[in-house]
Amino acid sequence: MGISILYSRLFQLELKHDFYNDTYARGLHLRPDSDTQQLLKNARMLFKVIPRGILTFYRAADDTATPPALVPLTTAPRMAFGRFDDNPSEFVYITDLDFSASSLRYTGNKLLYFTNDPASPSTNPGSPEALTYDLLDGIETHLFTFNFGLAGNPATVQFRLEDRSGTPVPAGKDTDGNDLPTTLVLNRIGADAYAQSVDLRQRTGGRYDLVVLDNTGTTELLRRRIYVNNELKSQNPLGIVEVSYQLANLYNGTKYMEVNFRSRSTTWRYLIVNQSGQINLPTLSLVDNSGGGLGFTAQPNTTVNEVATAVFTSDSALPFRERTLLNLELRDSGSVVIAHLPNATPLGVVVDPGLLGTPPESEIYVFV
Repeated sequence: MGISILYSRLFQLELKHDFYNDTYARGLHLRPDSDTQQLLKNARMLFKVIPRGILTFYRAADDTATPPALVPLTTAPRMAFGRFDDNPSEFVYITDLDFSASSLRYTGNKLLYFTNDPASPSTNPGSPEALTYDLLDGIETHLFTFNFGLAGNPATVQFRLEDRSGTPVPAGKDTDGNDLPTTLVLNRIGADAYAQSVDLRQRTGGRYDLVVLDNTGTTELLRRRIYVNNELKSQNPLGIVEVSYQLANLYNGTKYMEVNFRSRSTTWRYLIVNQSGQINLPTLSLVDNSGGGLGFTAQPNTTVNEVATAVFTSDSALPFRERTLLNLELRDSGSVVIAHLPNATPLGVVVDPGLLGTPPESEIYVFV
């Protein structure tokens, strides 16, 4: 009689994006870093990529509904997965990546960061836990130099390194092998530069904050929020998903999670160019006949290449969607001139004011 090898699901994580009709993200991949791969191997776990995300399994000791692990973990696990994209430029175009909670705008040097709540996992597939989104300033190796500048260029400042819990930790060791003080005094280099070497080779990677204070240690002048991981630094991921669990709830049923990406929204600005000369601009209107209740307001006329042009803007920012919104009508004195106006697209003309809370503007040119 053969020996049965039993596996049970540990967690399932799906990647979702409301740009797409079926809400599932396209072209996104999660890959475990080498430490996570070693943890999975040591604990007899399996990692599997599925079309909508990832699955992990653990080797089960029996075939009960919530089986114990054959090789149970003895410390609470923390797993890191780099997030990569088949077409990163397209992803950035269609996705709202700003982090309004901290007034942070996404730029190319930022790092998307998603975490679960280890104390409150969901075992309900119909109500997966939505991972928390954050935007970090970047990713570093375990040994790096923090170079920075400051307004006012004070002669001396204090530097502090904090772990993920906000606890100050040594930024390295001195020449005798002793931990450095958790607060260091830095002198200005030249007219306007500062630098501090950070050595975390004897510490675990993950989340850290680089904090600069005034020379009294009372006023925070600068904070850089980083993720430390040698391997992922070299791979330049768009983001990191970090999954952690408490031992008490690790094996008590499959955990369901999801990462939710939101579509980028812009104000739609239609420029109706009277190329034929046959349209009476003052009697034009733009009407949403789709049942969506979208409103458009006429703006002062302008010219495009010296041709008279009517302008309409949406009353609110509208998200990009995979499916074209039909029945946006251009009317002249109530009669339909164009039954289905083109929609704004991520690759179209987008004017971005660069201000958090002020949506970009999509310009849509229509020649009649």
